[in-house]
Amino acid sequence: MEFLYIYIKQYKGINNIGINLSNEFKFRFDEDKNELIISSAEHYIPDFFGKNITNLTAIIGENGAGKTTVLRYIVEYLSAGIHNHNDENGIVFLRERGQLFYFSINDIIISSQENIKSPKRIFDPEDIRSSLVTIFLSNVFDPTSYYTHDYLQGQLAGTKNLSTQYLLYTDYQNRTGEDAMRRDLTYDQRFSAFAAEEMIRMVRLLRWIGQKEEKGVPFPVNLPSHLNISLVFNENEEYQDILKEIRYASEGYFNIRRSERNMFLINAFIASIAYILNETKFIVGPEIVAHKYRSVPERVLEYLNTHKYRDTKNENSIVPEIHDIFYSVLRDDEFQILNKTISSIQGFLEGLDKFVHGRNIYTSKDNNSISVELTKVNKGNLETLIDEYYDTKGISSYVDFFFSHSPGTNSSLSSGEYALLLVFSRLNSIKVDSRKPLIILIDEAELALHPQWQKQFISHFVDFIETRFKNHKVQIILTAHSPFILSDLPSNCIVLLKKENGKTITFDSLQSTKETFGANIHELFTDAFFLQDGLMGEFSRKKISDLINEINQQEQITIEDFDSKYKNRIEIIGEQFLKAKILELVAEKSDIQLIDKIIDRRNNEIEILRQIRNRKKDD
Repeated sequence: MEFLYIYIKQYKGINNIGINLSNEFKFRFDEDKNELIISSAEHYIPDFFGKNITNLTAIIGENGAGKTTVLRYIVEYLSAGIHNHNDENGIVFLRERGQLFYFSINDIIISSQENIKSPKRIFDPEDIRSSLVTIFLSNVFDPTSYYTHDYLQGQLAGTKNLSTQYLLYTDYQNRTGEDAMRRDLTYDQRFSAFAAEEMIRMVRLLRWIGQKEEKGVPFPVNLPSHLNISLVFNENEEYQDILKEIRYASEGYFNIRRSERNMFLINAFIASIAYILNETKFIVGPEIVAHKYRSVPERVLEYLNTHKYRDTKNENSIVPEIHDIFYSVLRDDEFQILNKTISSIQGFLEGLDKFVHGRNIYTSKDNNSISVELTKVNKGNLETLIDEYYDTKGISSYVDFFFSHSPGTNSSLSSGEYALLLVFSRLNSIKVDSRKPLIILIDEAELALHPQWQKQFISHFVDFIETRFKNHKVQIILTAHSPFILSDLPSNCIVLLKKENGKTITFDSLQSTKETFGANIHELFTDAFFLQDGLMGEFSRKKISDLINEINQQEQITIEDFDSKYKNRIEIIGEQFLKAKILELVAEKSDIQLIDKIIDRRNNEIEILRQIRNRKKDD
């Protein structure tokens, strides 16, 4: 099943526009004649994006033109039909196994070229939805309330919703089995579950990539080589003295097994106590509860100062002894107030110990962070470790996990690298049992990506889709702002939206070029569709305009005026032609002394050009 065309009669501020989603056909609906005209698209190339990718369409447009609205129209149509968005006069065209179909409540006239098969009419839109799997992905976080934001309501039905907004809520439910709609859930609970699942999705992506690379299928993106685990300490001044005492007592107590690994585990133990102290400010209830939390450091310090370290058979681990220290705290907790928190901490420290045991690790100088190479075995164990730590019913506030290219440092991946890998990891997490066709809808595909990554996005993405979903026919529809995306797509794969007189309209092509595929990025940028005032930044444009106006208002400019008011403002201008023109303006208002100075400057520039020319001649 492949979507070919939608005609939106009326939906959320968009009226009477047709959206071509096919690179093989052109559709145009004449509302006055109630006629839909179908013709063959120019320069159609079968399997252009890959054997299993039926088409890739980019909806490009300026802010507010309606790109996301069009995408949402498709999402809602595929998940709950037209009755959800009340566009009863809309038209949808699609293709399945070579046959064209269309859905329209109203009778319409169909006109097509002789070589195009006559389409069949569908009377129940459920036939469309049941024949494919819809995947919606967005990294955008919309601050609109969950309880009113329609992206997250039931109309998405069977759609695989991978939006940040949606996952922030459903990840909690997936991890705990509890209702994610509960209003009493804290931000920490929701965020911890989301962070856990996001990290686990990335780890699973890395594992999947590893399996493919073993078979000679390299992944196109530079992947992180290490996982860094960094401890987070409570910075409240009120607690610093007691934490320092515990650190000193712990190092003395565990001195018999001093090692980089154990020093990190000792610091993780101290960070967990700092976490317990931090929890006191969130406690609502009887004073005895807060008192029990605040008394933990004193109870731990008392144990360390009054007990002697007991050698055990497990000589490579200090975690069993840490369990005993915490047990002494729990022993005095007759109401078991601390039981859940401390049990979670003990479980995580045990998992952390197992994870770092026997591995080559890089430890920071202060022993507060470690780096572990992301080998095949480590990736599998890492998923378990993260899963245990980010237990929303327990703890998730004193250790940071982050991927890095540099072991032994606090260097993380860039936001662009994370954004790119998250697109892949979320799609990789999709479980599609059948071989139904897939339609993947991505909002703001290039969000947070450096221009170099934008330039590479389509290439990397189609490689990934072709491999990951090789048993499915896949159609991709994405929204973007970037000319870099445009340059990778033929013009018949692009929908251009623009706002004119408050109304969204579609364009057939850009002003500067008809064919976009392989077009020069600079030419695409200079098209008025993207930048209406050229390539210069607005701040610099205003400053230069003010400078020109100021010069024009002067009757005479002396050399003193030039040096004090204008010289530096002209020198910082990067566009040489513009700089020369402004100097000419100055010269028109200048005395001979200043003109001579400008001539000397020009002569110096000419001499530099002569030297370059002579050198090229010699070469």
